[in-house]
Amino acid sequence: MAIYLKPPEGCTSLYHLYDTTETRLQYLILLDKHYGNHEEVKRILSSNPHLASNSDCLIDGSRKDRITHFILRLASVCNTHFQSFLITAEQKLFQYRIECGGKNALYKCVKDLKRHANHAYKNQRLSSRHQEELLQIIHLSEYLIHSGMLLCTEREYCQHACTVQWFMVLPLIRDRIVIPRFGTVDISCQLLPALLGCIFQTTLALGLKQLVESGTAINAFNDERIARMVKKLNKVFSKFRDNGITQVNRPLYFQDIAKEFSFFPLCMQELHRSLIKSSRLRHNPRFRYSLFLKDIGLPVEESLKFWQHWYSKPHAKHGNGCQHTWEGQDGNRFTYGIRHIYGLEGKKISYTSHSCSALQEMSPQPTDCGGCPYSSYDRDKLRKLISELGLKRLDTLELIVSASERGRPTEACSIMLAHTLLSRGLKKTEVLKKEDDNDIIIRNENEDQSKCCSKKISNDLYDLEDLSDIISHCKFSRPSQYCMKARVKNC
Repeated sequence: MAIYLKPPEGCTSLYHLYDTTETRLQYLILLDKHYGNHEEVKRILSSNPHLASNSDCLIDGSRKDRITHFILRLASVCNTHFQSFLITAEQKLFQYRIECGGKNALYKCVKDLKRHANHAYKNQRLSSRHQEELLQIIHLSEYLIHSGMLLCTEREYCQHACTVQWFMVLPLIRDRIVIPRFGTVDISCQLLPALLGCIFQTTLALGLKQLVESGTAINAFNDERIARMVKKLNKVFSKFRDNGITQVNRPLYFQDIAKEFSFFPLCMQELHRSLIKSSRLRHNPRFRYSLFLKDIGLPVEESLKFWQHWYSKPHAKHGNGCQHTWEGQDGNRFTYGIRHIYGLEGKKISYTSHSCSALQEMSPQPTDCGGCPYSSYDRDKLRKLISELGLKRLDTLELIVSASERGRPTEACSIMLAHTLLSRGLKKTEVLKKEDDNDIIIRNENEDQSKCCSKKISNDLYDLEDLSDIISHCKFSRPSQYCMKARVKNC
């Protein structure tokens, strides 16, 4: 259960260095996807022989384990999406190792932590905050080793506790698992694994910051071999972001949802319009919409505020078949349900939003809304819905409806996304792919780039030829990915 404070030393083959680091990255991607489902996590290596054959880089505390971890740190410093993913996925790997490590796992972890923290404090050039953090870790690890907390066999009933500074357990404070008092927090024996997880997350975040501030990253990138390897690893991660759920760097606030509405795919726009109309959604549409908002960056606290805002309003006469309110037991159930899909209640599994294929296979009931409008609506109803959302170009509208009638809902949705992207530009536009994170961007050939995204959407300033050219770039497999591509910020 390594908490990586001491960088590795020695020589290794460049080919094997990249090969083993890519293996670790692919494993972390799969672990992040299946975390919470113990059986699926156990099957990752058996289901992926190419990873199993090179899995010595995943042996806890081994030289290759430390090398590949630090190479991934280096690869992520210039990509905030990659960096955010790395912190989350590595922490999940750490927690999984704790769970599977046996009764002496915590003792060995803290003992190694103390030794590596002492080495880093004495031998590395660190910022004052990093030094303060390491001193706190050293003192805490000494207390844990001598207090007997690490050797407890029945943590749920143990009376051991330790006191830590509030900034060491910010995730626990954020989730209201603990409450700070006068700058400190009391950690019970039961929360010891969670405490170590917080320390892992904090030291990793500080280590990434130190990598940049110390100039180490720049010096490493001056080596063309390292630069090429980092570029390859970013491409592997970018491919994951295209095929999986795009992780957002910026949190979304519930007040911003109305502003982001125009970037939603048609299926989610319909749910939001239905919510505005009656202040209510039935259970299944509400579940789908909550997962979508979660995936585009709405934190659990903001999700609670969002649903409380709507369910505190008087419902319309029909209420979409839902008569619940936020007050009383209904509010408690809603709170539990929302926290459950974020992995904070129940089995602690963070749910994934529905894929486009899953929505296309749904057959909504007459009193229900949801599913994919391109696969479930007839021609007239689809034309009416799209027109009400502001698409005035009849030729583009006809292309969308025609694709829907031919049984190609994904193509119809891609045309809608292409329209959303092109309507941001003026005159002839060029669609580019950013090499570092594969975000689609729009560049106007006759206009200063910094002004491109500030233009108001105009529905009649592009040619159908331009539309056809960029449809192939508008690939997605989930509504959340559609939204991420539509929310163009970088021009």
